[in-house]
Amino acid sequence: MNDPQLRREDFDDCFTGEPPSPSAAGDVVRGRHLLRRRRRTAGGVVAGIVAVVVLAVPLLTSQTFGPGRFDPAETPTAVPTATIMPSACTPETISVKNAINAPDQRPIEQIELQPSEENGEQVMVLAVAATGEMLLEVGRDATSKNDVVELSPGRLYIEDPVTGQRTPVRGDDDLIPKTQTFFAAFDERFVIWIDTPDTTVNSSAWNMYAFDRVTGKISKVAGSDTAPDEDLAPHRATLWNGTVYWYEVRDTSGNQPVQFNIYSRKLDSGEPTRLLVENVHDPVAGDGWLYYQAYTTDPEAGYTIYRMSLADGKSEIFHRETDKSGAGLAAAGDLVAWVEGEDVLVYRGTTRIARVDGKGVRPGDLSVGDNMIGFVTGDNGANDDMLLDLRNGCRLHHLAKAEGMASVRIAGRTIAWSVPDPDQPDHRADYIGRLR
Repeated sequence: MNDPQLRREDFDDCFTGEPPSPSAAGDVVRGRHLLRRRRRTAGGVVAGIVAVVVLAVPLLTSQTFGPGRFDPAETPTAVPTATIMPSACTPETISVKNAINAPDQRPIEQIELQPSEENGEQVMVLAVAATGEMLLEVGRDATSKNDVVELSPGRLYIEDPVTGQRTPVRGDDDLIPKTQTFFAAFDERFVIWIDTPDTTVNSSAWNMYAFDRVTGKISKVAGSDTAPDEDLAPHRATLWNGTVYWYEVRDTSGNQPVQFNIYSRKLDSGEPTRLLVENVHDPVAGDGWLYYQAYTTDPEAGYTIYRMSLADGKSEIFHRETDKSGAGLAAAGDLVAWVEGEDVLVYRGTTRIARVDGKGVRPGDLSVGDNMIGFVTGDNGANDDMLLDLRNGCRLHHLAKAEGMASVRIAGRTIAWSVPDPDQPDHRADYIGRLR
């Protein structure tokens, strides 16, 4: 753990350090051709990548948003807009039942369709970044044999959506068999991802890796190989100025009190992992602050959100409720959002500017960008993609009904959302676009 470079002997020769060029070359060429040949476009540039784990949340019926379903083959039409300045929502509370279900009214342009298959291999958009890039996993697979699920991870690439150029992050020789990548994120300097051999999100064996986009090196950040049900894998991590922050769940075997702790590690140095805050979870970074939530075993005790200055380390209470539940923190810039009961709360700085009323369906999987909030809703799964545009009085848009596969990822002005597509092997695809 003190040496940030991943060592060959740690993984019985499964890891070689740097992505090899032979397998990458073919993917780079295919990426360029795919851009011209297979994407259905409605504009040009895409911008960004932010990764989020897709959480299981409730389902909305098609009647919720009125008649008509979103057709992934239908290209939304751009509508003229005037200059829009950020402001508080009017009214502040917006109901999901009043969401706009019209593709031609969406504040999104330069829309492209990213297929979920190329040359017989599965392709997943793991994250988007404000730079206009996408983090792709190519060739991942999960097959069932004799009631046992066998996992096969895929290669990782950063793709420029304009040129189709792909930068290898994790190549064939770097893959660790029988694992899956269930979280990833990246920025202009680093890519991070979490691998686990388990088929669920409650895995007790896990490893976090980082790829340095300057040096081209992969390093191991953290991990655990403890006995089952003792130390659960972190569900996500957050990057800020070359440092990664995450939380770990420790001692869940029942022998000791459960611990939820936040850790950090500076990725471009040999400094060891640092225990940052105890008895808290869900860290997200934005605008020089690290937001996190206090851990409690009492579901009736309400919730408390803190924030820590990443400049001087001082912390303060950001929000507290004594009789409601809260979860799912997300932040970017001066915006922070989370789920309270069945509602989404949105703050700019310390001022609440919006509340989305779930009207009986629980939202989740929040993502924050430049003046927009993405989330999914559903009763028995992630089934509806939603976008809250925080400009010009605020408008809530229903992007798609994607039963069991809904996902909205936002970074800066870039947005990616999942849609059903019967032409794809797994019947899904991703639209990627830019906020006007």
